[in-house]
Amino acid sequence: MTRVFSIAVFVVAAVVAILFGFIPKFGAIVLSIPSSVLGGIELYVFGLIAAIGGKIWVDGNVDFSRRANLAVAAIPLILAAGNADIRSGAFEINNLGLGALGAIVLWQILRAGHLREDAEIEAARADTPETHVGA
Repeated sequence: MTRVFSIAVFVVAAVVAILFGFIPKFGAIVLSIPSSVLGGIELYVFGLIAAIGGKIWVDGNVDFSRRANLAVAAIPLILAAGNADIRSGAFEINNLGLGALGAIVLWQILRAGHLREDAEIEAARADTPETHVGA
C-alpha cells in the first residue's frame, strides 16, 4: 500500500483514466481482462474508496452522535452499496450516483436542524459560568 491519501492523487488518476478512455487500443486491453478479475479489482477499489471516506470522517472529527451527521453518512452509504437506482425512460441514476446525490440532498435538508443545534449548544455554553482553578 502506498499510504497516499491525497485527493489530488485521485483527481490526477481520474483524469488519466478518462484520457485512456479515448484510446481504443487501451479499451481493447481492458476488455481482454476476465470479468472475475475486473470484479475483484472493482471490489478492492470501491472498498478503498469507502475506507478513505471513513478516514476523512475520523480525521475531520465528525460527531456521529448528531442525527444529521449519522443520516448523511448512513443513508447514502446504503444507497451506493446496494442495488438502488432511478430510471425514467432513457434517464438513469445508478447506485453510486444516487448515493452521492442522496448525500448532497440530505445535507441540504438536514443542515438547518444541524445549525440550530449548534446555536443551542453555543447558547448553553454562554449561559454557563466558567470556573477557573487558580494557583
